[in-house]
Amino acid sequence: LKQIALDSGRGKLTLKVDEYLLNGDICNLSRMGAHERDEDWDEENFAETRKILRADVSELAHLDSRAKRVARPGNHDNWWNRYIQRNAPDITALHDSRGQLLRFDRWIGFEECGWRWHADVDPIVYFKNFLVVHGDVQGCSGRNAAQRLLAHFGKSGCSGHTHKPHHTTSSHWPNQPIGWWVSGCMCKRTMRYLAGDARHPEWVNGFLSVVFDSQGHFWPEQHLLIEGKDGKVRTIFDGRQYVSR
Repeated sequence: LKQIALDSGRGKLTLKVDEYLLNGDICNLSRMGAHERDEDWDEENFAETRKILRADVSELAHLDSRAKRVARPGNHDNWWNRYIQRNAPDITALHDSRGQLLRFDRWIGFEECGWRWHADVDPIVYFKNFLVVHGDVQGCSGRNAAQRLLAHFGKSGCSGHTHKPHHTTSSHWPNQPIGWWVSGCMCKRTMRYLAGDARHPEWVNGFLSVVFDSQGHFWPEQHLLIEGKDGKVRTIFDGRQYVSR
Protein backbone atom coordinates (compact mmCIF):
# COMPACT_ATOMS: atom_id res chain seq x y z
CA LEU A 1 0.00 0.00 0.00
CA LYS A 2 2.86 2.38 0.75
CA GLN A 3 4.27 1.78 -2.75
CA ILE A 4 0.86 2.47 -4.29
CA ALA A 5 0.47 5.63 -2.19
CA LEU A 6 3.94 6.77 -3.25
CA ASP A 7 3.14 6.29 -6.96
CA SER A 8 -0.21 8.03 -6.50
CA GLY A 9 1.40 10.96 -4.72
CA ARG A 10 3.90 11.33 -7.57
CA GLY A 11 1.14 11.18 -10.22
CA LYS A 12 2.41 7.91 -11.69
CA LEU A 13 -0.92 6.06 -11.66
CA THR A 14 -3.48 5.99 -14.45
CA LEU A 15 -6.18 6.13 -11.79
CA LYS A 16 -6.45 9.12 -9.48
CA VAL A 17 -6.67 8.00 -5.86
CA ASP A 18 -9.06 10.43 -4.17
CA GLU A 19 -9.40 8.73 -0.82
CA TYR A 20 -7.88 6.03 1.39
CA LEU A 21 -10.26 4.32 3.81
CA LEU A 22 -9.23 2.11 6.74
CA ASN A 23 -12.47 0.22 7.26
CA GLY A 24 -12.13 -0.97 10.84
CA ASP A 25 -10.26 -3.74 12.69
CA ILE A 26 -7.23 -1.51 12.37
CA CYS A 27 -5.62 -2.84 15.54
CA ASN A 28 -5.77 -6.33 17.02
CA LEU A 29 -6.41 -5.65 20.70
CA SER A 30 -6.58 -9.32 21.58
CA ARG A 31 -6.76 -9.59 25.35
CA MET A 32 -9.69 -7.21 25.29
CA GLY A 33 -11.97 -9.70 23.54
CA ALA A 34 -13.62 -12.48 25.51
CA HIS A 35 -13.12 -15.03 22.72
CA GLU A 36 -9.47 -14.26 21.88
CA ARG A 37 -6.61 -15.92 23.74
CA ASP A 38 -3.38 -15.14 21.93
CA GLU A 39 -0.70 -16.27 24.37
CA ASP A 40 1.95 -14.25 22.54
CA TRP A 41 0.11 -11.03 23.28
CA ASP A 42 0.67 -9.08 26.43
CA GLU A 43 -0.55 -5.74 27.64
CA GLU A 44 3.00 -4.39 27.71
CA ASN A 45 2.96 -4.48 23.90
CA PHE A 46 0.26 -1.80 23.69
CA ALA A 47 2.87 0.95 23.51
CA GLU A 48 4.75 -0.81 20.72
CA THR A 49 1.53 -1.49 18.82
CA ARG A 50 0.60 2.19 19.02
CA LYS A 51 4.08 3.23 17.87
CA ILE A 52 4.01 0.98 14.79
CA LEU A 53 0.43 1.82 13.78
CA ARG A 54 0.93 5.55 14.26
CA ALA A 55 4.09 5.43 12.13
CA ASP A 56 2.27 3.55 9.35
CA VAL A 57 -0.72 5.89 9.11
CA SER A 58 1.58 8.92 9.28
CA GLU A 59 3.69 7.58 6.42
CA LEU A 60 0.64 6.84 4.26
CA ALA A 61 -0.58 10.41 4.78
CA HIS A 62 2.86 11.79 3.86
CA LEU A 63 3.30 9.65 0.73
CA ASP A 64 0.05 10.83 -0.87
CA SER A 65 -0.87 14.11 0.80
CA ARG A 66 -3.27 15.07 -2.01
CA ALA A 67 -5.80 12.35 -1.19
CA LYS A 68 -8.35 12.32 1.62
CA ARG A 69 -7.79 9.83 4.43
CA VAL A 70 -10.62 8.35 6.49
CA ALA A 71 -10.52 5.72 9.23
CA ARG A 72 -13.38 4.09 11.08
CA PRO A 73 -13.54 1.57 13.95
CA GLY A 74 -14.36 -2.10 13.70
CA ASN A 75 -15.33 -4.47 16.48
CA HIS A 76 -11.65 -5.13 17.32
CA ASP A 77 -10.95 -1.42 17.77
CA ASN A 78 -14.06 -0.89 19.90
CA TRP A 79 -12.72 -3.38 22.44
CA TRP A 80 -10.32 -0.64 23.51
CA ASN A 81 -13.18 1.73 24.41
CA ARG A 82 -15.11 -1.02 26.19
CA TYR A 83 -12.02 -2.12 28.13
CA ILE A 84 -11.36 1.42 29.37
CA GLN A 85 -15.02 1.90 30.26
CA ARG A 86 -15.14 -1.36 32.20
CA ASN A 87 -11.81 -1.07 34.02
CA ALA A 88 -11.39 2.68 34.47
CA PRO A 89 -14.87 4.25 34.31
CA ASP A 90 -13.82 7.34 36.26
CA ILE A 91 -11.21 8.45 33.75
CA THR A 92 -13.37 7.49 30.76
CA ALA A 93 -15.34 10.65 31.47
CA LEU A 94 -12.32 12.89 30.86
CA HIS A 95 -13.13 15.15 27.88
CA ASP A 96 -11.72 18.05 25.95
CA SER A 97 -13.13 19.97 22.97
CA ARG A 98 -12.61 16.93 20.73
CA GLY A 99 -14.37 14.42 22.96
CA GLN A 100 -13.12 11.62 25.21
CA LEU A 101 -9.40 11.74 25.85
CA LEU A 102 -8.98 7.96 25.99
CA ARG A 103 -10.93 6.96 22.87
CA PHE A 104 -9.17 4.51 20.54
CA ASP A 105 -8.67 7.09 17.80
CA ARG A 106 -7.17 9.57 20.27
CA TRP A 107 -4.83 6.90 21.64
CA ILE A 108 -3.45 6.20 18.16
CA GLY A 109 -3.61 9.86 17.11
CA PHE A 110 -5.34 9.57 13.74
CA GLU A 111 -6.22 13.25 13.55
CA GLU A 112 -2.66 14.31 14.31
CA CYS A 113 -1.47 11.92 11.59
CA GLY A 114 -3.73 13.51 8.96
CA TRP A 115 -6.72 11.15 9.05
CA ARG A 116 -10.39 11.95 9.64
CA TRP A 117 -11.97 9.61 12.19
CA HIS A 118 -15.49 8.40 11.31
CA ALA A 119 -16.79 7.23 14.68
CA ASP A 120 -20.40 6.77 13.51
CA VAL A 121 -21.72 3.25 13.07
CA ASP A 122 -23.81 4.60 10.19
CA PRO A 123 -22.55 3.79 6.68
CA ILE A 124 -20.22 6.13 4.85
CA VAL A 125 -22.15 7.01 1.69
CA TYR A 126 -20.69 7.80 -1.74
CA PHE A 127 -22.84 9.34 -4.50
CA LYS A 128 -25.98 8.44 -2.48
CA ASN A 129 -25.90 4.88 -3.79
CA PHE A 130 -22.76 3.13 -2.48
CA LEU A 131 -22.32 2.36 1.21
CA VAL A 132 -19.25 1.45 3.24
CA VAL A 133 -19.67 -0.30 6.59
CA HIS A 134 -17.27 -2.34 8.68
CA GLY A 135 -19.58 -5.33 8.39
CA ASP A 136 -20.25 -6.43 11.97
CA VAL A 137 -24.00 -6.30 11.48
CA GLN A 138 -25.92 -8.90 13.47
CA GLY A 139 -26.95 -11.80 11.27
CA CYS A 140 -24.84 -10.61 8.34
CA SER A 141 -21.55 -12.47 8.84
CA GLY A 142 -20.20 -15.74 7.50
CA ARG A 143 -19.68 -17.00 3.99
CA ASN A 144 -22.83 -15.28 2.71
CA ALA A 145 -22.05 -11.89 4.26
CA ALA A 146 -22.24 -10.04 0.93
CA GLN A 147 -25.70 -11.40 0.11
CA ARG A 148 -26.97 -10.71 3.63
CA LEU A 149 -25.60 -7.15 3.75
CA LEU A 150 -27.07 -6.33 0.34
CA ALA A 151 -30.46 -7.57 1.55
CA HIS A 152 -30.07 -5.72 4.87
CA PHE A 153 -29.26 -2.31 3.39
CA GLY A 154 -31.03 -2.60 0.02
CA LYS A 155 -28.19 -0.67 -1.65
CA SER A 156 -24.78 -1.45 -3.09
CA GLY A 157 -21.74 -1.25 -0.89
CA CYS A 158 -18.69 -2.90 0.59
CA SER A 159 -17.42 -4.11 3.93
CA GLY A 160 -14.65 -6.08 5.65
CA HIS A 161 -14.99 -7.89 8.98
CA THR A 162 -15.20 -11.50 7.70
CA HIS A 163 -11.71 -11.42 6.12
CA LYS A 164 -13.05 -13.49 3.21
CA PRO A 165 -13.18 -11.63 -0.13
CA HIS A 166 -16.35 -12.36 -2.08
CA HIS A 167 -19.25 -10.50 -3.66
CA THR A 168 -22.79 -10.78 -4.91
CA THR A 169 -24.64 -8.84 -7.61
CA SER A 170 -28.24 -8.34 -8.68
CA SER A 171 -30.06 -6.34 -11.34
CA HIS A 172 -33.03 -5.04 -9.37
CA TRP A 173 -32.60 -1.48 -10.61
CA PRO A 174 -33.02 -0.48 -14.28
CA ASN A 175 -29.74 0.20 -16.09
CA GLN A 176 -27.71 -0.16 -12.91
CA PRO A 177 -26.70 -3.45 -11.26
CA ILE A 178 -26.47 -3.46 -7.51
CA GLY A 179 -24.12 -5.56 -5.45
CA TRP A 180 -22.07 -5.97 -2.31
CA TRP A 181 -18.33 -6.60 -2.04
CA VAL A 182 -16.53 -7.99 1.03
CA SER A 183 -12.80 -7.30 1.05
CA GLY A 184 -9.91 -9.42 2.25
CA CYS A 185 -7.88 -8.58 5.33
CA MET A 186 -4.37 -7.25 5.91
CA CYS A 187 -3.66 -9.00 9.23
CA LYS A 188 -1.49 -12.03 9.87
CA ARG A 189 -3.30 -15.36 9.64
CA THR A 190 -1.14 -17.22 12.17
CA MET A 191 -2.45 -15.87 15.47
CA ARG A 192 -2.32 -18.58 18.10
CA TYR A 193 -5.97 -18.37 19.08
CA LEU A 194 -6.83 -19.74 15.61
CA ALA A 195 -4.51 -22.75 15.73
CA GLY A 196 -6.27 -26.09 15.67
CA ASP A 197 -9.67 -24.42 15.60
CA ALA A 198 -12.19 -26.46 13.62
CA ARG A 199 -13.88 -23.15 12.80
CA HIS A 200 -10.69 -21.73 11.24
CA PRO A 201 -12.01 -18.90 9.09
CA GLU A 202 -9.60 -19.38 6.17
CA TRP A 203 -8.85 -15.68 5.99
CA VAL A 204 -7.52 -14.25 2.73
CA ASN A 205 -5.22 -11.22 2.60
CA GLY A 206 -6.21 -8.43 0.25
CA PHE A 207 -7.90 -5.06 -0.13
CA LEU A 208 -10.62 -3.48 -2.25
CA SER A 209 -10.61 -0.47 -4.57
CA VAL A 210 -13.68 1.24 -6.01
CA VAL A 211 -13.63 3.50 -9.07
CA PHE A 212 -16.46 6.04 -9.43
CA ASP A 213 -17.33 8.20 -12.41
CA SER A 214 -18.93 11.63 -12.18
CA GLN A 215 -22.43 10.11 -12.36
CA GLY A 216 -21.88 7.80 -9.42
CA HIS A 217 -21.41 4.57 -11.38
CA PHE A 218 -18.98 2.31 -9.58
CA TRP A 219 -16.49 -0.45 -10.40
CA PRO A 220 -15.21 -2.36 -7.33
CA GLU A 221 -12.12 -4.55 -7.70
CA GLN A 222 -10.56 -7.06 -5.31
CA HIS A 223 -6.77 -7.02 -4.94
CA LEU A 224 -5.46 -10.24 -3.41
CA LEU A 225 -2.12 -10.20 -1.59
CA ILE A 226 -0.23 -13.31 -2.69
CA GLU A 227 2.92 -14.46 -0.91
CA GLY A 228 5.42 -16.10 -3.26
CA LYS A 229 8.05 -18.75 -2.55
CA ASP A 230 10.56 -15.95 -1.99
CA GLY A 231 8.49 -14.69 0.96
CA LYS A 232 7.56 -11.47 -0.83
CA VAL A 233 3.93 -10.39 -1.17
CA ARG A 234 2.49 -9.39 -4.55
CA THR A 235 -0.63 -7.68 -5.78
CA ILE A 236 -1.92 -6.06 -8.96
CA PHE A 237 -3.16 -2.46 -8.92
CA ASP A 238 -3.74 -0.06 -11.81
CA GLY A 239 -2.49 -2.68 -14.25
CA ARG A 240 0.92 -3.13 -12.64
CA GLN A 241 2.39 -5.57 -10.19
CA TYR A 242 3.53 -4.41 -6.77
CA VAL A 243 5.99 -6.54 -4.77
CA SER A 244 6.89 -6.10 -1.11
CA ARG A 245 10.50 -5.32 -0.30
